[in-house]
Amino acid sequence: MIALLLALALAGPGAGISAEAEAPRPASPAGMPAGPAAVRRFADELFARGDWFRAATEYLRAASYDPAAPDAGELTFRAALAAYRAGQWTEARRRLLELGEVSAPELAGRSRYLAAAASYRAGDWDDARILAGRARAGSSAISDRAAYIEGLSDLQLGRWPDARAAFGAVPPASGLAGSAGALAGLADRGARLPHPSPWVTAGLSAVVPGLGQIVSGYVWDGLSALLLTGGSAALLAAGVHRDNSALQAAGAAGLAIFYPANVFGGANAAGRRTRDARHRLLDDAGRLSTLSLE
Repeated sequence: MIALLLALALAGPGAGISAEAEAPRPASPAGMPAGPAAVRRFADELFARGDWFRAATEYLRAASYDPAAPDAGELTFRAALAAYRAGQWTEARRRLLELGEVSAPELAGRSRYLAAAASYRAGDWDDARILAGRARAGSSAISDRAAYIEGLSDLQLGRWPDARAAFGAVPPASGLAGSAGALAGLADRGARLPHPSPWVTAGLSAVVPGLGQIVSGYVWDGLSALLLTGGSAALLAAGVHRDNSALQAAGAAGLAIFYPANVFGGANAAGRRTRDARHRLLDDAGRLSTLSLE
């Protein structure tokens, strides 16, 4: 009996270790795939489903296994692209700029181009045009798209000659050449946008209430100013004629309010016309643009 118990005691730990060694190990503590290849496949599946946040995380996890691996840069680019698709423009731009400084020329060019697109989507036109110019100079493969973004940024900034030059740099063989030509024409139109002087339109409204608004193209605003200011003046004149202090007070109060507002409205109409004309031009640019920023 004693010998049997000793034999079981000696055999027990060995049998437990053997059974544990033969049992399958989990893929990872969280039940996720282990190993860079498996993680890359999982990230690709998430990306294909549009699960951008998780895809970005998994791409970075795959790259972290071996930062010196040949595909580590591409994995980081895919992570930044997922962040871009998720609308995280600042995060995507940060990763892409870092990647553009340490990558091979082809990947660096793509990274700078997408960083320019991220800045454009974030409304940072100055940064977008600078990055697009660097991408255009560094990679011929994306030079047409980079020049296009540079031109779009210049349009947003009102740099009409620069926009025309950038659109003119799109090669004729590019699929973007047709719309780039149309946008170059739009840049020429931008250079001819009206820029009425606020001083002139304010002076016109001071002489004839509402005239500054009318010559700026805002007829109803001008007629309203004429009616309110003229009505106040008529009320004041009627009070003086009838020696009616109440009418005089009402007319004077109306003039004190509506006449300065009319002059200010005339001055404001000049800038408003310029802004509206520019907004219409940029709306036309949005309709003409065939570059997908997705």
